[in-house]
Amino acid sequence: MEAYVLGVPARSVDDLDPEGLPAAAAAALLEEPELPSGDSAFTAVGSHEEITRSLKTLWREWQDEAAGGWGPPSERTYISYHFTHGMRPNCKGYAQARSAADELVASWEDRVLAVAKGADPAPKRLVTVHLTEVVEDPSHRYE
Repeated sequence: MEAYVLGVPARSVDDLDPEGLPAAAAAALLEEPELPSGDSAFTAVGSHEEITRSLKTLWREWQDEAAGGWGPPSERTYISYHFTHGMRPNCKGYAQARSAADELVASWEDRVLAVAKGADPAPKRLVTVHLTEVVEDPSHRYE
């Protein structure tokens, strides 16, 4: 997890969810799962190729959000909406596709939380940083 934390941009401590950080680190390391492109619940999305492409996009969006977000999984429930974006809600099969996408995203969340809980807890370390005082250099002119 240390390598993960060092690789992300600096964030405010207020944005940090202590339980979300291990999940974010775990999500960053997950490999793409086998995607259920043959599931009949997704037929409203289009052809097999379109379903596969949409599922891969959904996975990447979820993983990017899960790995980049330090919040709890409940903050990522909206991602499954992307899967059916562009479909009319009254379209035949829309509800089934939405429901199946919700279940799929929930299974990824469950998987990442299980991985995060199964990880060896790292000892907590307090870090103190001393910053040097910034002194303006009169020889440089900033415009």
